[in-house]
Amino acid sequence: LEELPQSPKPFPSIAYHLLHNLRLDMDPKSPQIVHSTIHRGLQNQIQDRLNLHIDNLRTNDIKNAAVLVIHNPTKTVKAYVANVEVDRKNFQSKVDLIRANRSTGSILKPLLFAKAIDEGLIGPQSLLLDSPVSFGDYSPKNFYEDYDGVVPAQEALYRSLNIPFVHLLQDYGQAKFLDELKALRLTGITKDIDHYGLSLILGGAETSLWDITNTYASMARSLLFYTQRNSQYDSQDYIPARVQKSSNSVEKNLSFDYSHFSAASIFLTFESMTQLNRPDYYNYWKSFSSRHKIAWKTGTSFGLKDAWAIGLTPEYTVGVWVGNADGEGRAELIGLKAAAPLLFNVFDILGANAWFPSPEDALQNRLLCSESGFTASPQCPTTYQKLPIGTNTLLPMCSFHEQIHLDSTQQYQVRKDCYQGSIVSKSIFQLDPLPAYYFQRKHPEYSEKPSFLPGCSVENQWTKTMQFERPLHQGTHIQIPKTMDGTVSKYIVKIAHTDPDAVVYWYVNDTYFGQTKRFHELSITARAGQTIIRAIDDKGNEERTSCVFYLKK
Repeated sequence: LEELPQSPKPFPSIAYHLLHNLRLDMDPKSPQIVHSTIHRGLQNQIQDRLNLHIDNLRTNDIKNAAVLVIHNPTKTVKAYVANVEVDRKNFQSKVDLIRANRSTGSILKPLLFAKAIDEGLIGPQSLLLDSPVSFGDYSPKNFYEDYDGVVPAQEALYRSLNIPFVHLLQDYGQAKFLDELKALRLTGITKDIDHYGLSLILGGAETSLWDITNTYASMARSLLFYTQRNSQYDSQDYIPARVQKSSNSVEKNLSFDYSHFSAASIFLTFESMTQLNRPDYYNYWKSFSSRHKIAWKTGTSFGLKDAWAIGLTPEYTVGVWVGNADGEGRAELIGLKAAAPLLFNVFDILGANAWFPSPEDALQNRLLCSESGFTASPQCPTTYQKLPIGTNTLLPMCSFHEQIHLDSTQQYQVRKDCYQGSIVSKSIFQLDPLPAYYFQRKHPEYSEKPSFLPGCSVENQWTKTMQFERPLHQGTHIQIPKTMDGTVSKYIVKIAHTDPDAVVYWYVNDTYFGQTKRFHELSITARAGQTIIRAIDDKGNEERTSCVFYLKK
């Protein structure tokens, strides 16, 4: 009389990818029961939200995503959602995207930020250069191809600007930073620095969601327990998170010396990461940031193939990757748009908690320039800021201020031996012409130092008012292609001028080529061989550069 089943019931498929990994580690001849650290309810909730998120992105041909949640105090994995559900018949749904190595985008920038603070190169408010730059054949650009001239390091981090971090990597040392990444167990980074170069900080290397989330969880745990351990560090904080329950406690290895990052630099980095990632998305994101204090960072790989988001609180670190398992790039695969919403969806489930305690005994007040964020010179307006204690944390002296002497009207610079009136001494903030050109566009209050009073100048004392932006360096070798009809393409020369109303007259190999006003770009005819380009403004200031043109056959 009992009704016979017509078909087998679906087999449970919770944490499919994690189960598959665990099976691979087992001896098939000795099956065993594994007690995982996964929270079943959290796993299912996140899987549902990930599926819904991908359903919304599917119209843009974005098909895959992954989420990893690590509980920082216990360093255990609470959710391992490595893809969309496998029974949804999605493309490549069985690929474990938590373990897959993908281009890092900007997700490594906070690590360099923290190391540079520990090294004494910068503080959070220290100004970094942000103007077009070229390193040989490598010419990095900001994501939106806009520039600020100079920008505080903290702002460069939360706005994820590329140029300042390329400069910072060069100052810190490319090989040294690569060694640190390898020491942090970012196992996808296997090649030497000649392979990565400066692109290392902009996505030139690969890592997995597993490795990068573990790294940030380790930093969070190190900071969380710093005060509880009487200002000591435990190198065991940096071992990978556990996915299996264990009755064996990890033996502590305490030291007053940190193994990777100081508690102070971690705290200052996390504080900087609580800021919004993109000012143009402020109105959209402030509802998230006001509800919970979360340190977070997004990343986008070159070619728009990988969207990353990392977020953390004292209790949890959440890593998110969104993209296509086959590596197909899509226009909407941007960290802020594709990965960050899922990140905050997960934190909505996890809920809010208190923030990290400030490691006060690892910080001390330093007298810094309030405008440049470096050690104050006698010419600087000053402020006190907290920086890590240590021999390496005396920041470089501010080089952005200088004292000048003005006449009584403060319109001209003067000298005592040629001016009998009342002299006004003044400290001014000054930039080189190229960063000044971009800085002035966003800071109209910025002004160049006045010229000398007629008859009171010094022959060798002059102010540089122009700087070539294209070509950027002397002796640059430039290949010029031919157009479809066989004619030689034009080359655009460009110069930055501190005076927005200046007229610039252009000469190529001593032949007058034209003039520009306000926007100083000029298209010239390229001829094979060395070319000398001169720019002379309407006040007689001159800047020149040379380059070598090669005509592509």
